[in-house]
Amino acid sequence: MSSQPAVCFHKVCFSYAAEAVLSDVDFDILPADNVCVVGPNGGGKTTLLKLMLGLLKPDSGHIRVFGEAPEKMQGALGYVPQHMHFDPVFPVRAIDVVLMGQVGRRSFGFSTRGDRRRAEAALDQVGQLAQAQAQFAELSGGQRQAVLIARALVGSPRAILLDEPDAHIDPGRRDKLKQLLDYLPTDITRIMVSHNMDFVVSSVEKVICVHRHVHVHPTSALTAERIRNLFGSDLRLVRHDREHPTATGHHHPQPAGEPDGGEY
Repeated sequence: MSSQPAVCFHKVCFSYAAEAVLSDVDFDILPADNVCVVGPNGGGKTTLLKLMLGLLKPDSGHIRVFGEAPEKMQGALGYVPQHMHFDPVFPVRAIDVVLMGQVGRRSFGFSTRGDRRRAEAALDQVGQLAQAQAQFAELSGGQRQAVLIARALVGSPRAILLDEPDAHIDPGRRDKLKQLLDYLPTDITRIMVSHNMDFVVSSVEKVICVHRHVHVHPTSALTAERIRNLFGSDLRLVRHDREHPTATGHHHPQPAGEPDGGEY
């Protein structure tokens, strides 16, 4: 397995207008890492994902995804949004939603038999092949989430980013979601945003704490007391003087010919 980071942030700052959202962010996520991004509402979690996806550009600093600028690596990333906006009256089947994950890879924009086979395989991977012809609007919250994960997987990504996948499903279905995520290929880097700390503690190896600044910790350092108190009533995590080894002491070489603080 390559030692090159799957995601590398080096001194990244980002703001909306005059409001600073992320400041001096510096961390690595390694290939096949299984991490969760946590923090208070408005702390910058979704912004962090959008920067990884190349949908936003940093004000300063550098971001690399598998060694390249994020906008060059969008095909290597599968994304599961918190919400899928759709017209519940419009007839779109589960398999049609999964096929959307291959847009840009098709010839002349039309799906082929190969596309459909890959879409069916992705649905089978998440346990929803029987729902392939079902209307997406008629599926349960958990089934919809599984279909969206299949859409992210159908392009054979090297990393999958999930924005609060457990936010809109019944508590009883969260175990099924955890099992689904556990069965993802082990070589895929998994980066998930979640507010559910029980889900986080039982699902991931590292936690990325985001509250304007970013700190990375092993999940094993979490305690109930720390979860309750670090971010007030919203979230509490480990003390930030107990860094995970991957968050400190690492060196990001400056790209040749580029001044410090420039953008890719």
